[in-house]
Amino acid sequence: MDVMRAVSTFGNELKTVGSKRSYPTLRGHPPALEVGDHLSVPTGLEPPAGDVHLEVPPALEYVLPVAPLSYYLGAGIRPAESPALVVDGTRHRLDGPDGFEQTVERTLKRTFFMDCLVRTESPREVVLYERTELDGLEVDLAALYGRSPAARLEAYLEVPYGDIEGYLPNWRRTAHVQPTRQGIEAVPFLANDLAAVSVHDGIPTENGESPASPAAPDRSGPGEGLEEVTAPGEVVHLPDTDSVAQAWVGPGVPVGANKTIPEAFRNWQRRQRRDDEEVRVAVVCNEESMLEEGNRARDAYGSNLNLPFDVTFHDNLDTEGLRLVFESDLDYVHYVGHVREEGFECADGTLDVAPLDEVGVDIAFLNACRSYTQGQKLIEKGAVASVVTFEEVLDEGALRIGKTMARLLNRGFPLDGALSVARARSIVGSQYLVLGDGNADIAQAKGQIPWVAEAESIGEDEYRIQVTPHPTRGSGMGSQFRPAVSEDRAVYLIPKDLPAATATADRFREYLESASFPVFIDGEFAWSSDTVEEL
Repeated sequence: MDVMRAVSTFGNELKTVGSKRSYPTLRGHPPALEVGDHLSVPTGLEPPAGDVHLEVPPALEYVLPVAPLSYYLGAGIRPAESPALVVDGTRHRLDGPDGFEQTVERTLKRTFFMDCLVRTESPREVVLYERTELDGLEVDLAALYGRSPAARLEAYLEVPYGDIEGYLPNWRRTAHVQPTRQGIEAVPFLANDLAAVSVHDGIPTENGESPASPAAPDRSGPGEGLEEVTAPGEVVHLPDTDSVAQAWVGPGVPVGANKTIPEAFRNWQRRQRRDDEEVRVAVVCNEESMLEEGNRARDAYGSNLNLPFDVTFHDNLDTEGLRLVFESDLDYVHYVGHVREEGFECADGTLDVAPLDEVGVDIAFLNACRSYTQGQKLIEKGAVASVVTFEEVLDEGALRIGKTMARLLNRGFPLDGALSVARARSIVGSQYLVLGDGNADIAQAKGQIPWVAEAESIGEDEYRIQVTPHPTRGSGMGSQFRPAVSEDRAVYLIPKDLPAATATADRFREYLESASFPVFIDGEFAWSSDTVEEL
């Protein structure tokens, strides 16, 4: 019951309950949760009043999955025997034939997407591709603009999901959560991403399923039944989803997903920087044979003309020198060298992060074998995120990953987006993961949305080009993107694989010259700025 009441406050952070809440700038961040002995809610954070609320059984297996929906709708959560969305007194069941979690996910996606369509009825809105394509939808979108949340929601629920499914944006994140203390404390940050949340009592096996468990206990109190239920080093295999990124909240090492750590998000909230502040980067190369990556990284960081950079390079540091780097007020550290579980290998021994009082580094990329443990310790000491490995990695593959990550992060990609692109470049990519906040970035200029292009030659003088914009912390679900490659002036919801455009070789060359971005040409990875001369 306490968790239910706490999550019910999330909707207070919406800046509007109109359709424009679908813009990320009009959704404030939900309040943080900390598990304690009793419920304490600050004055003014009571559940919002209105004609929409959710009803679920008082157990974490039900409360956690509805948290993003509760937040987006501004709807409180009340205890009941079966789950339902109650709109102006009418009860809509959430335990449909597809199951509870799937029904909740579809309800969130439907509501959010329909709001995106309705908001275009504002006189100042640009032409939205999805709105144009769904002009024949059997609902009067213009009539819904300005209506109450309950009236809009009732109309949305009448729209067949199959009519809109093909036009939905790719969902930003699917989060797999264990019903533990960490799961509770992570849920405000997952709700902020509008994540699809799935609860696992056990650890997912290689086929993506969790072991069967007995009837779910009531774990919605502040401290009951919140013990971790798997071994810390166990490998976690998550089921495939269509989301841009996946996250795991629980012990163990997730394969192909981020490991979300609530402490990292709290560190981020304490350490936000100004938009116009200089980006401070340190590149550390503690292995002479890997100097090529260090030099490439040093050259890559700071070539972003939209932001000022201060890049320093260190090589062959001793333990005292590396300690000073980690304790410095830095936005980012790119480390190249060797790491053991007990610490970083230095010229005079090994540095373990654990004894440090605090680290000043926000984000660390630890491009070394088995850097997982030290990356986790950096977060425990104050970092926001770290990119780490959990197995041995081949030097050649690590070099390719390191060079690619440097350029992607410099172009404004968040950590999870950069790693998803870099993974496609090397067979060792699956051995890397993000610990902490996957939304973290080092070079996100205001209003800039990074993208990847894929081009396929379909003739001697013609290419088929598909552009995929990536979401960022500042440009999340509900943001819009206009691709420069197309003559079409419409904008598209992101994240999404945009409809393919056809261009002549000359037009394609102009597009490549327009900016520096990652591109796959006939399956081969390149950077647009490096490729023009080869065409």
